[in-house]
Amino acid sequence: MLTVKQVAFCMLLALPVIAALICETCDGESCSEPDRWVQLLCSGETRYCYRLVDQGDQVYRRGCTALNCTMMPGISVGSTCNVCDSDKCNGRKPIRQTSAGGGDVWGSTGSTLDLLSSVILCILPVLFVQ
Repeated sequence: MLTVKQVAFCMLLALPVIAALICETCDGESCSEPDRWVQLLCSGETRYCYRLVDQGDQVYRRGCTALNCTMMPGISVGSTCNVCDSDKCNGRKPIRQTSAGGGDVWGSTGSTLDLLSSVILCILPVLFVQ
């Protein structure tokens, strides 16, 4: 039988998976065909899902990023960058557009950091109570 401490420890080990962000990914022509998008479980340092839109309002890339739009390298002149912070949020159209290189955040339903903090705060007392 597992002790409470062992269960709590196992839950702490699972937190990076629980808190990982899932983003839609595509590149080029596949971005116009949702059935060709790939859902990616992003790495732990990822904070955002992003989508890049060209001057013709066509999405040309979606994916995971740890950077805000203003810090992302390789954004074409005239392109718009949007970031969001909830699972698969970059598969939806933003409510409003920004100017080139802007960092419009849309579809935010809460941060994975909030979930992570809550779980840790619930588990830590169990680990240290004798």
